[in-house]
Amino acid sequence: MLTNTLFSIRTLYWFTYLQEDVYGSETDKMRVAPDCSGSRKGLLGQSGRCTLPEFLSYVWAPTKGDSKPDVTKVAWPAAAKGPNSATHGQIFNAIVKTRHADGTKIGGYGFHGNCDTEKLLPGAQSYSEALSRFGITSVSAMEETKTKHDSSEITQGERDVFSHWYREARSISEAIVAFREKEKWDYLKNKGGLEDKLGVVPVWTTKSGALGETTYSWSVLNVKETLEELDDTTVFYDTFKTLSEGDFGGYHAAWWTAKYARSCYDSCSVEHECEDDKA
Repeated sequence: MLTNTLFSIRTLYWFTYLQEDVYGSETDKMRVAPDCSGSRKGLLGQSGRCTLPEFLSYVWAPTKGDSKPDVTKVAWPAAAKGPNSATHGQIFNAIVKTRHADGTKIGGYGFHGNCDTEKLLPGAQSYSEALSRFGITSVSAMEETKTKHDSSEITQGERDVFSHWYREARSISEAIVAFREKEKWDYLKNKGGLEDKLGVVPVWTTKSGALGETTYSWSVLNVKETLEELDDTTVFYDTFKTLSEGDFGGYHAAWWTAKYARSCYDSCSVEHECEDDKA
């Protein structure tokens, strides 16, 4: 599931990058990979914007010593080649299914390993900081879209495309939160030794979600019912305090980072506008 998370995060990066086409020639307002120079013509006519393959190649960084894939040797799925109507599910699958033209797999971590944070979001000091900023970056681009549409600087058709990209970014951000939550509880259930630490059998419930047409489910600790199995609830809180200092703490922090990025959409002042566009 970790791989699904990485594919989803790349998808969020891409749709937010697309949204920043709205700034046109005001490149100083662009936050996502502002120096990515490619062959795509931006939605408002600006030259030098990147295609998905160019973008993924630009932000690539080595993972465990792997080598950078050659984008010219990759047979990219149709969704990666630029239709403005592509959905987050289609872009996710395009990244997942990248293969060499002869059908062989790309070596190493392909285009879903580490990112060059400085290239992706200049000024961010870490991967977590970069991801946490994507919600507000997407929202800011959507607010610019509304402002330019209200002042007739962009057409309704252009606004519709920007709104579509915004909705797709928002949707994939939900999937990232779900994948991070699954990783957290999967670790605790399978490797965290929770039963031994608590001295009782933990109670788990099932959650489910969807990405495009694919549904998935995962187990979540039922805190209320697990506490009812304990004679001393102090054991529960002491156990999680200890767990938070180890690997589980890292998984939990990654989940909260994803939740923060997603929460920016919930407080978006243009949220109702996007829903109107969708109708």
